[in-house]
Amino acid sequence: MVVLANGADRVGKLCTVLYSAAIPEVRRAAEGSPACRYTHGRRHCRARASISLTQAQMSIRNSASLNRRDFFAAVAAEVRTALPADLAGFRHRANSMLLKIDYGNERVHYEVWTDGARGRVEIGLHFEDGPASTLAYLAFFDARIVEIKHALGPEVELERWTASWGHLFESAPLGRLDRGFARSVAGRLTAQIALLQPMVEEAAIPAAEHEPQATSRQRWRRKGGAAKAL
Repeated sequence: MVVLANGADRVGKLCTVLYSAAIPEVRRAAEGSPACRYTHGRRHCRARASISLTQAQMSIRNSASLNRRDFFAAVAAEVRTALPADLAGFRHRANSMLLKIDYGNERVHYEVWTDGARGRVEIGLHFEDGPASTLAYLAFFDARIVEIKHALGPEVELERWTASWGHLFESAPLGRLDRGFARSVAGRLTAQIALLQPMVEEAAIPAAEHEPQATSRQRWRRKGGAAKAL
């Protein structure tokens, strides 16, 4: 923490320190400021510089790397703030690779996948609710793909991977996991949800029924040819 003790001279020195650490866009903005000048090859900023200390501090904070948990939390928070009230009540969960957002059926969800191996981030709507449901969703969105591409961009693709899994998604280069990239990802995810979630509700495809799965606390054994939970 820096304490300003001697007025404008300390402000100028602190401005210089923050300026040297700021991201390139902030430095370029400051270069044109009439309040900043060079003397004998050294750069000086007056206290009234157009780039303030607060702006420089915010730029440094925004460029700081986030772990994946905090990155996904930042994306979810940005999306919730940006969406209209009727779409802001989603559920979300994340692990070390994925952020998932759903509106009641967790097998039909929006997903952000940070694929470090390929250096890509995928953002999309996933259909993972069994063969019949997946086929119905793919048919529904295939009939609207021209409208969807027109609204979201030609990079959006509709794809079926298996009988039980398909998705409507876009892929982009994986950037540094910071708040700026979180806002960028959240912007694309927000646009997808705003357009696609009303279509999901219009499709009104019923949720499939699934057998209860054993939790991690259950152990299974065979007795008399049948599997029983302990």
